[in-house]
Amino acid sequence: MIKKVCPYSKIEFIPKRSNQIFLNKDCRIKYNNAKSNFIRHQLHAYNGPLLKNYKILEEIMRGKKEKTFHKEFLKGKDFSSSLITHNVKGEIYDLIGVYKYTIDFIPNSDNVKIRRND
Repeated sequence: MIKKVCPYSKIEFIPKRSNQIFLNKDCRIKYNNAKSNFIRHQLHAYNGPLLKNYKILEEIMRGKKEKTFHKEFLKGKDFSSSLITHNVKGEIYDLIGVYKYTIDFIPNSDNVKIRRND
């Protein structure tokens, strides 16, 4: 029999199945939880502020499909335009996106147009 080493416990074992990777179910669960916690911890610095932006957009849009706001209004809400999830190709210039919202910082204007993309 071929012996394997459990990636979580580092204990050598003889697998009961050919595709068995972990010593037991508990090791598999603990390994995957540790891996997920590590990723969640690494992304927290980005996801926390992005979630804050999303909550601000949800609050100010209140179910509307499209709305225009003054830049200072967003600034007062503590919205950060540097934290985005994607770019959107516009007809003339690129727009920014935060999850399901597209944000258009209108050139030569103090206004911002926000669209919800459902």
